[in-house]
Amino acid sequence: MRHVFNTISNFQSMPIERLTDALIALDHDPRKDILYQDFLIEHQLNETLSGLLDFEHFALLVLEYEEKLRLKEEAIRRLDLKIAFECFDINKDGMIDANELSEIMNILDLPITDQEAKDMIDFADHDRDSLLSFDEFLTVLTQISAINTLSTN
Repeated sequence: MRHVFNTISNFQSMPIERLTDALIALDHDPRKDILYQDFLIEHQLNETLSGLLDFEHFALLVLEYEEKLRLKEEAIRRLDLKIAFECFDINKDGMIDANELSEIMNILDLPITDQEAKDMIDFADHDRDSLLSFDEFLTVLTQISAINTLSTN
């Protein structure tokens, strides 16, 4: 981050109008991100505003912008998982039981036995009601994702 700042600012304070260039250099493309415009408005910054950013303020802005991007990606991921959950919830009661899990797995051409379906539900069923709520579904998929990430690194 400091290297980008120093390159763009020539080791001095950086003009605010170069913030977009700096974010692009940091592998973000705010020109394609509607959040960026909201971010600029929130911080009372815009491309026509003149002024200078020192490194500390630049770093804080970049970190905050990256956090907004992370939250946006997390919300999209959660929505995708909610849609997946609703596909498994055949009877639309807000829960997945072993029969629904087995039926969907068969539809996906990943057949499992009734006992395997029950074992899978039991594994993720934290409140032990033999049903999988969305929160339990989300928790187990997040754990699986973390394990997969660790095993690929």
